[in-house]
Amino acid sequence: MRPVIIAHDKFSLPSGHTSAAFLFITFMIIQAGPIWSLGYIWATGVGAARIGLGVHFPSDICAGALLGICVAITTSAAFS
Repeated sequence: MRPVIIAHDKFSLPSGHTSAAFLFITFMIIQAGPIWSLGYIWATGVGAARIGLGVHFPSDICAGALLGICVAITTSAAFS
């Protein structure tokens, strides 16, 4: 695949956009309820878009998703 856009840096692990998306959705599930679980579809789409643009590898997306989920769970546990 050739990149559609030119990334401003050469580091891609983990995907920050995917981390933020999964952190937001996981935090909303913890705080507002399980109806927000549908947001994982959107968060997955964010990751897929990053791959489609050619700025991330699938491993970057998986690492970003895992990081976002872990940070949301950890911070929620620390403040509850």
